[in-house]
Amino acid sequence: MATAFSLRAAAPASDPPRAKADAPSSAVVGKSDGHEVLLFEALREALIEEMKLDPTVCVFGEDVGHYGGSYKVTKGLADMFGDLRVLDILLRTHLLAWELERE
Repeated sequence: MATAFSLRAAAPASDPPRAKADAPSSAVVGKSDGHEVLLFEALREALIEEMKLDPTVCVFGEDVGHYGGSYKVTKGLADMFGDLRVLDILLRTHLLAWELERE
């Protein structure tokens, strides 16, 4: 499992354009260019878009780096943005640090 985060505040979402009741559903215009993609491709495109816009956005998790994650959502991101922004980390590492602090 990977985690993406940003240090900037989330912008308020604007209402998407709505089609008129008598208009066909294809009349709805969104922000995308209208191409059809699979879920993992949409997630990958969203990560790339946000990481290009904001240098504080990072992805970390198990096998998300050069391997690209088990579903290939992060494939190529380490090459695009570097190993410091796409970081392979064991998800239980934080528990080890917590245990060491308790001792």
